[in-house]
Formats: sequence, structure tokens, C-alpha cells
Amino acid sequence: WLKPFRLRPFGFRSPLGRSHWPCSASVLQARRRPAAAMDKLMPVVGGMVGLYAAAKIIPVMYRWELIPGVGSPEYQAKAKTIRYDHYTEGIVYSPYDTGDPIREMPAASANKMYLRQRGGGWKFQSEM
Repeated sequence: WLKPFRLRPFGFRSPLGRSHWPCSASVLQARRRPAAAMDKLMPVVGGMVGLYAAAKIIPVMYRWELIPGVGSPEYQAKAKTIRYDHYTEGIVYSPYDTGDPIREMPAASANKMYLRQRGGGWKFQSEM
């Protein structure tokens, strides 16, 4: 039941001309043909997926003003209504655009400026 096992040198061919190894050259060449086609096909597929994603994402980025240096028509219209001369009139800018600007400082913000001292260091305005 046990047959003697003989080691053969690498690449040994039988008298019929077939290799005893499963990774013969003909098998590897047959496997490379679909891989070569995929090497040419996948960059095209990747480019098409990228173009589709860009076509969906870039208009949203434009409208939401996420592209640096590019303003949407809504931004241009809003920029024309902003008065940039309020810095001399004591306008307190609020984080929300409610229409009419706040002209009085809120009571909670009075004496809360953090001032740098001449000798170094920092103090609140109320501590001076």
C-alpha cells in the first residue's frame, strides 16, 4: 500500500511532455490574459465612477460655498446687501444674521475684554 516516493528535480517533465507541477507556463499564461484585460478596463471604470461622483458632488459644493474662491449667486446677492462701514458705528456682530444689526453691547459682555498689559501678561478689563 505504501509506494516509494522519489524526489524529482524542479521542472521535471514526464516522457509525454507534460509537467508534473500545477503552475506550468501554459497555465500561467492563460491566467494572465484576463488580468491584462482587467489592467486596461479598471482604470476606465475608476475614471467613470470618479466623473459620476464629481457630477453629483461639485454642484452641491458650489451651492454650499465649499469651493475656495468661488461664490454662488446667493452669496453674491447677499454680499451686495452687506454694509461694510459699520465698524465705525459701534456695531456688535452677532453669530446669527437676523437682519437688523445689534447696536448695543449686551450687558453680559460689558467689561469682558481680555487686554494685553504693557509689562506682559493679560487681564480682563474689569480687573483694571
